[in-house]
Amino acid sequence: EGSFSARFEFTSSEDFPGKTRIELTSGSIDSGRTLYLGQGMCDDVREVARLDLRSTGESTVVSVPLGPLAGGDYVLFVKDSSAKMGSCAPIPPVAHGKMSEYVYDSTTLQAYGGAARNDTNGDVLIYTPLSVVYDESGGKPVAFSTRVPFTNEFGGFDLSTQEVRLV
Repeated sequence: EGSFSARFEFTSSEDFPGKTRIELTSGSIDSGRTLYLGQGMCDDVREVARLDLRSTGESTVVSVPLGPLAGGDYVLFVKDSSAKMGSCAPIPPVAHGKMSEYVYDSTTLQAYGGAARNDTNGDVLIYTPLSVVYDESGGKPVAFSTRVPFTNEFGGFDLSTQEVRLV
């Protein structure tokens, strides 16, 4: 009841500082149903904004910056005409921002078994699997290694600070 199948694009723009533009890029929302942006999880959501999106190509601007919106604490849900909540889908956390665009390629990172996301400060966090390095002469484990595929497109890596932690 109240289901929808659609794709959305979330963008930040200098035209709307501190806000996010949401575009319905494919699919549609059935008449008699209204799409909302909410904060929290589907079973405990606080309504943030009504999104008057019905058809592919329509967009709206919400007063939530892209960083927090892509941090994993927001959902899209539909309500029917009686205001009963129907389907709900979390917006997955996605690494974003200048460094994620210019410092790494998420496709290559995934091929190495890695993942990336932005933390609450907007910094890009990259997770990669570790391998054990063995001493050549004794065969005992002596270290860990990993591969992090960076790029330096547009000098983005030059502008970033790197910190490594074992977690």
